[in-house]
Amino acid sequence: TAIASSDVSVAVPLVLGANEIKARAADANGNESGDSNILSFTLDQFAPSIDNLRIENSSGDVTGLATNDGNITLTFSVNETQDDANIGAELSKTILTIKKDGVPVATGPPASAGPDYLESMNLSVDGEYTFLVTAEDSLGNRATAQVSFVLDTVPPGASINAPAEGEVATSNFPSISATVTGDDINPNSITLSIDGAPVSHISML
Repeated sequence: TAIASSDVSVAVPLVLGANEIKARAADANGNESGDSNILSFTLDQFAPSIDNLRIENSSGDVTGLATNDGNITLTFSVNETQDDANIGAELSKTILTIKKDGVPVATGPPASAGPDYLESMNLSVDGEYTFLVTAEDSLGNRATAQVSFVLDTVPPGASINAPAEGEVATSNFPSISATVTGDDINPNSITLSIDGAPVSHISML
């Protein structure tokens, strides 16, 4: 059907990566236009990747573990897909958001450190901490990654229950009992000594 001058809208399939669009028209008398201007653009449907996200301190990688050192560094890298099918958005335009237990602690592009990113902080309150990292490129493609660890700086307690203070023993091998309190106690770390000499056999109740 012939039409007069008009705006035309059409849905076309695109390929990932570079695309070019141009238009031509012909009238009912067989007169054809030349090619229109060429519109070039890129289809990018891939989010950045957040790789090797981990929590480190003086003990090394403590991701998912308990530690008594709250001076930690959140370490990871952010990358954009760069290949023939998808050239990717510029990494310098990617925005990072780091949240600690839901509260933002850092926001901005990772360009200053290249693809590798370090965020250091010193935590002093015991408990479990969860970090959520979000990377969103300039096209709105978004990726997230999450890690956690537990800070425990409270030492276990130890007390002698028997014999009582000042009691006179009548046996060379009196029964000695003690109580240790705390969380995640390593049984191999429990020691008992008499007059400075370690006791070699300890039974756990």
